[in-house]
Amino acid sequence: MESLALQLNNQFNNYSSLISIRIGEKTISYNELNINGLKIASLINELGIYNETIGLVGQRNFTSYFGVLGILYSGCNYTPISFKYTESKILSILKSCRVRVLIGSKNDIEKIEKILILNKRLHQVKYLIQDEKFEIKRTDVFNKFSFNEQKPLINPIKNTKDSLLYILYTSGSTGNPKGVMVTNNNVLSYLKALSAIWNLNPGFRASQFHEFSFDPSVSDLFYTWLYGGELCVVPENELLMPFDFIRREKIQIWSSVPTVANFMLKMNILRQNCFPSLIITRFAGEPFSKELADIWQDAAPKSSIENHYGPTESTVDVSRYVHILGENNKSFSNGILPIGKPLNGNTILVINKDGEVLNDGEIGEIIFKGPQVSKGYLNDLDKTKSSFVKFSWDSNQDVWYKSGDLGLYNSDGNLECLGRIDSQIKFGGRRVEIGEIESAFRKLDKTKDAIVVGLKDNINTVTSLFAFITRVLTSQEIKEVKQEMKLYIEEIFIPKKILTISELPLTISGKIDRKKLEKIAREQFKN
Repeated sequence: MESLALQLNNQFNNYSSLISIRIGEKTISYNELNINGLKIASLINELGIYNETIGLVGQRNFTSYFGVLGILYSGCNYTPISFKYTESKILSILKSCRVRVLIGSKNDIEKIEKILILNKRLHQVKYLIQDEKFEIKRTDVFNKFSFNEQKPLINPIKNTKDSLLYILYTSGSTGNPKGVMVTNNNVLSYLKALSAIWNLNPGFRASQFHEFSFDPSVSDLFYTWLYGGELCVVPENELLMPFDFIRREKIQIWSSVPTVANFMLKMNILRQNCFPSLIITRFAGEPFSKELADIWQDAAPKSSIENHYGPTESTVDVSRYVHILGENNKSFSNGILPIGKPLNGNTILVINKDGEVLNDGEIGEIIFKGPQVSKGYLNDLDKTKSSFVKFSWDSNQDVWYKSGDLGLYNSDGNLECLGRIDSQIKFGGRRVEIGEIESAFRKLDKTKDAIVVGLKDNINTVTSLFAFITRVLTSQEIKEVKQEMKLYIEEIFIPKKILTISELPLTISGKIDRKKLEKIAREQFKN
């Protein structure tokens, strides 16, 4: 199997005159994209850099996309460096990946250069590559290069299927951030699975919403480029409200987290056939409610409405559910769409605490195996061994990834994800899913966007529940909400405090930031 770099290079020859990237009113052809990628690769190799991890700085400018391609063409792998990270996290990534080369636009390189100069001993960055000419200064610290005048490589460097393609760092929601190592074979297997369900002609228009640090960006980029699509980059100021962007750019494939759709719903702008150009809508990364799916289907009547699932360790997605409008006879746990069935090549099971496979309808931990399962965690063999495991009942003795997610197979044979194992809490001596409480809130018009967090004491026992909403309610309305909630959930699980927040905080990847809400709740609890 050829590496992704070689496959892209071959395909680009077929698409040379088509638009590869659109940022605002500016566009770049596939030929221009390819040449710039080969220039960057040539410069990297001239520096004597092969098979290393290279830092990709910034996003949403042409150089960042040239950089992704150039890194792959050079035979290296990339790790994204976002300025939305804390300075300490940036330095930690650079150190753990042993990054010697950073690539980005002139503005982004100048920003990170200041961080590097102030923290000389905490990294080993030696080379900075950018798009524009630069002033020669601080040559004692870094070697700086512009790739514009570089002679391009004739062909990308050949890599093996097991060579690394990228290292992405998890959000750290379950502990310290971990560097997930993903190979060429992992990504090619995923793209092959996607090609079996999506069939589009060259020239289709796809969104580029996701941060490079969030792995759905992998399908944004590489599926679009491999099949000759036009990658339409969502501007930073439209990420939370891309309504006009989708319409203006006549997007055909939209991919984002459900939070974006929920925000449009809250703003009351989703109306019938407001997205006539959409033919595929892919949501992932968060629970996706059946109610929201119905509303989106009405807004995009020509589009498939798809709920995809997969941790970073799965190379983007391992399962998919296609929603059908009007399936009112179907009831799903907590009103959340299933995550469906495995993508081609993957196997997904549900096990109990003893590692035994459960029957349909029984709740347990979701595990999966297949060619998309990543190599494990960078510099963390113990964590890799505990999450990537073998089971005696598997006669093939394949490696399975333990997701840490709770799930079950329903009567339709579709997998439902019930949240993280640690989202199942014990409160007042009783067990409950956080999602079950949020589902009860969603049944009420005033609290449809409620997010629930539980605060734990020093022995890890949940002592109080808080709900956050973005609508201002009077004390009387809060009493009415709590009274109505009793119709859907036991009274003991109704949060004592329902707090109004101007907007729900988001992580870099656009998901609801529950850790931040817990911090806010803890501060309120002190008061």
